[in-house]
Amino acid sequence: MGALMVACLAWLFMSHRDQVLTGPAALTGTCAGIYDASSADLRDGPALTSGYRDARSSDRKYLSWGSGTRQSATWHVVNCHPGTYTLRVGYALPLSGGLVHLKVNGIELPFLKMPTMTRQVWGYADVPATLTMNNEIELICDTKCPPIDVLSVNKGAMRPFVEDELPESEQQPTRLRITNKCSYPLWVQSSSNLPDQADHLVYLVSNAARDYSIPNSGLAATRFHPKVGCDNTGRNCQLGEEGDPPIDSKLEVTWGCTSFGTDRAQCAADSTITDTTWWNLSQVDGYTLPYLVKTKESTDPRHDCPLVDCGNLNLASCPKNEDLSAGFEKTYSDRKNLDLRIFDKNNPKKVIGCIAPCYKLNFPEPHGLGLGDPAQDGLSPYCCPTPPVSPDKCSSGPIERTKYVAAIHKMCPDVYAYAYDDRGGLHTCGAGAKLELVLCPRGDQN
Repeated sequence: MGALMVACLAWLFMSHRDQVLTGPAALTGTCAGIYDASSADLRDGPALTSGYRDARSSDRKYLSWGSGTRQSATWHVVNCHPGTYTLRVGYALPLSGGLVHLKVNGIELPFLKMPTMTRQVWGYADVPATLTMNNEIELICDTKCPPIDVLSVNKGAMRPFVEDELPESEQQPTRLRITNKCSYPLWVQSSSNLPDQADHLVYLVSNAARDYSIPNSGLAATRFHPKVGCDNTGRNCQLGEEGDPPIDSKLEVTWGCTSFGTDRAQCAADSTITDTTWWNLSQVDGYTLPYLVKTKESTDPRHDCPLVDCGNLNLASCPKNEDLSAGFEKTYSDRKNLDLRIFDKNNPKKVIGCIAPCYKLNFPEPHGLGLGDPAQDGLSPYCCPTPPVSPDKCSSGPIERTKYVAAIHKMCPDVYAYAYDDRGGLHTCGAGAKLELVLCPRGDQN
């Protein structure tokens, strides 16, 4: 187990020592007695970990990597006031696959489906459970397990971790972090030019974060976007697969070289690599999840390196009756009432994305009308290909007056809503800056 992972788990354990109380605490709705069923050691301390008597102890017996054999650990949580509690389970990765079962009083709860991963990430899951006065909690891992442990038992809901609570060792170590604040797991797809193949498709459970390896020499044209409704391998997604309209909320970055001004020989041999990191957020094609981008450690005064907040993106605001009838030369009356919403393939009532006007017109059915060449009159006012459409002609045309553009400008004012949107979705930071992409920063607005 890496030192960083050990430190992270130790911090997780330490930070929850006040969340399971002893003695008369049961009268206020928490639980009093906790002990490890394997040792029957009555717990008089607040930490809830298997065989873990003290947060500083080396006697840690949480589930950890096995040789493919089944592992389990059991806790007894007693003297509880009956009701709904939240079990917080912490874990660290990498994993080599497997299914973790969580049982309370013999009843299995929905929990974690573990994917194959090779890089270290950490996270936690909050699982609601109904407890009686005396309870048995069991974690079972079928195959190789991650370091995993029940961290705490709390009455009702719990406050999420926030970055400011992380110890210094857990502050962002790389140039890019992606954090999933959605209440459900998702996959993040990145461009194939990232040097670590393990970064190309990443599984993030709720509240987990991933730190990506971006070389200091710089890297051009990287791309990151979440995929929704996927299988356990990150494939066969409802959106984000080849053949789907590319409407995913996305981050595109060309990373600058950190030694550009002092030792240019260490920089990538690419004319686009300078001492500046260029990054772009765009809803020109559409959108799926809300997000924000935080910038950190930006010390270059030439760049504003802003925080961009698209946390208010929501699918309820996707136009159901968009008017795309205005061409530059004539009107197309059959395009006055178009629904831009994208629906789940398996649930026709569930909206999972919003397609932008250009793609609605030229993308093949069932998501678009399949009208073809974006340079033709009925499409060019919304797709703005150059030539024949100049930037000025585009921004003074009907695309600027669509409900879609108005919605994007209201929910997410610092990104492109169409090809020549003058609001400016391109941002710059010094090469030494770090970015964090946070998905669902205000919860599941969709």
